[in-house]
Amino acid sequence: MIPLKKNWVAPATIDLAEDKELLKLVAKSGCRSILIGFESINQKTLNEISKGFNAVWKYKEAVKKFHKAGITVAGSFVFGLDSDTKNIFKQTLDFINKAHIDMPRFTLNTPFPGTPYYKKMKREGRIIETDYSMYDCNHVVIEPKNMTIEELQEGFNWINTEAYKLGSVLKRIEFLNIFSLLIFVANVGLKIKNSKSNKYARDIMSNNSDI
Repeated sequence: MIPLKKNWVAPATIDLAEDKELLKLVAKSGCRSILIGFESINQKTLNEISKGFNAVWKYKEAVKKFHKAGITVAGSFVFGLDSDTKNIFKQTLDFINKAHIDMPRFTLNTPFPGTPYYKKMKREGRIIETDYSMYDCNHVVIEPKNMTIEELQEGFNWINTEAYKLGSVLKRIEFLNIFSLLIFVANVGLKIKNSKSNKYARDIMSNNSDI
């Protein structure tokens, strides 16, 4: 990759940050941004979904190392897992701002039909939505354990609004390279997209409450 002089992006795990030589080569080869599946800032949640190799206490330091290498960080987080409470949204927002996650992405825990997890949720009587067009990871389709359905959807809508406000975006982004500018534009795009999605979710919940 180094002789090709190409810019590239890829998914990775936080373990990459711990290998100094490999990280140096990755950056030298043209990597400008990586996607990290942080999933949660709750270690109990990570252990429950068999992703205990993600150590929450390493998150901030790992992001610092990626930035030092000139690599921006996109991070994905999922809400509505069984250990989540309604406090998880504010805690996650505080984390992504303090850790300088350049491009956060949020999804709702969604059991896709045909998967073992879907069958488990069905056995437990926790499936609340059978319209599969709602299975887009933006709408609550199962009964959460430690918050209400409304708290989960409203919390998800809230963080999607707060995280992409201009002040929050400027606070997070480390302007390291041309990809930083692209990430800034992407954050603005997500702000617009999420404002429309949030309105749609509110309309759906309002219609359901009238039934």
